[in-house]
Amino acid sequence: MGEVIVTRFDDPRLPKLLERPYRIEEYVEKVAPIVRDVAEKGLEALKEYSRRFDGVEPKFVVLESMEAWSLVKKVEARVLESLRKAVENLYAFHSRLLEEYANSAGFTRMGLEFRVSAEPLKSVGAYVPGGQHPYPSSALMTVIPAKVAGVERVVVATPPVREGEDAGLPNPLVVAAAVLAGADEILVAGGAQAIAALAYGLRGVLDPVDKIVGPGSPYVEAAKLLVSHRVGIDMVAGPSEVAVIADGNADVKAVVYELLSQLEHGPLSIGLLVTNSPWIAEATKMMLEKHVKAENMGRAVIVEVDTLERGLRIVEEFAPEHLYIDAENAEQIARRVRNAGLVSIRVPTAFTDYAAGPSHVLPTGGYARIRGGLTPLDFLKVKTVVKGHATHPMLVEAAAALAEAEGFKWHADALRYWLSKMLR
Repeated sequence: MGEVIVTRFDDPRLPKLLERPYRIEEYVEKVAPIVRDVAEKGLEALKEYSRRFDGVEPKFVVLESMEAWSLVKKVEARVLESLRKAVENLYAFHSRLLEEYANSAGFTRMGLEFRVSAEPLKSVGAYVPGGQHPYPSSALMTVIPAKVAGVERVVVATPPVREGEDAGLPNPLVVAAAVLAGADEILVAGGAQAIAALAYGLRGVLDPVDKIVGPGSPYVEAAKLLVSHRVGIDMVAGPSEVAVIADGNADVKAVVYELLSQLEHGPLSIGLLVTNSPWIAEATKMMLEKHVKAENMGRAVIVEVDTLERGLRIVEEFAPEHLYIDAENAEQIARRVRNAGLVSIRVPTAFTDYAAGPSHVLPTGGYARIRGGLTPLDFLKVKTVVKGHATHPMLVEAAAALAEAEGFKWHADALRYWLSKMLR
């Protein structure tokens, strides 16, 4: 991509300019044979695809966390300490979030007792990308919310290092993050083949998981969609994207940094700036152009609007992964946002990506219309226990009548039998 486009809100090309530069359904077709092969052939297929796509066969397909600890020693002390600080803060944040939203509750209504509790999933697979860069932060952002929720077994899947003394092993930085975060196993594989292995398991080597979470390339996200009939998945969390709302008083350098910090994820990333200031638009364009093409970044679209109200409507339609706001009425704008994975008011999204607290696993591709970022709630399932006797016979009779209307005689008979026992 590597382009910077400046336009106005009334440009008929705008919807096309803001389209994501990939179609996930096209990738589903590409990865379907890979998923099928790993499901049917297991370890043999996984190794074959690792050689083909990762460029190396893993020396160890699965490592227990204690077995992987020797790789952690390769990480310099300064980075390890940074990881520990991030781990501590992320655990604190997600523990507090869980307290706020997932406490067990009970109540009585119409003579029936209802007990509602949140039960953790038993096992989860957390995908941590490799590719151009290692992503130890993604290990923290997936493993920690799962462990806070009480997940018993978390498997981190990450590609092997391609060359050098660590070739065939997982990246030591990723291993360090995974182990410090509390991961139990590490699957040394990437791409669609790793997703298939997590979903179907590898006989004698890896047990399947109940849910797969984490960001990745369109190939990874397509594979997650393909296996979603078998395991739970979190969301489509593909190439990075950011939207910025800025007025004439915004810090233009901060605006540029926001765009660059997400566009640098690669040519499929996309950034949007909406501003009612021609000066902010021009200055941002000049600063972005120095980097976007030269560094193989994604597309930046700068839209001049007559009012920030119109700008907000454009952002809502775009439904970005990240939304950064630098405007005089930023608080009011933030309260009105419905479609964004994470909203930041003058706090760098790079901070939320690494250590602020919320997970950086956020919905992309417009998926922010239907959900937010990853939290411990993604690893819980609600269980409801019902006990007692209904004190409203007419409601039981209404249920029986509805069952009959749907053609389910035995449903209706069961309800009327229960009702007859209550009325004796």
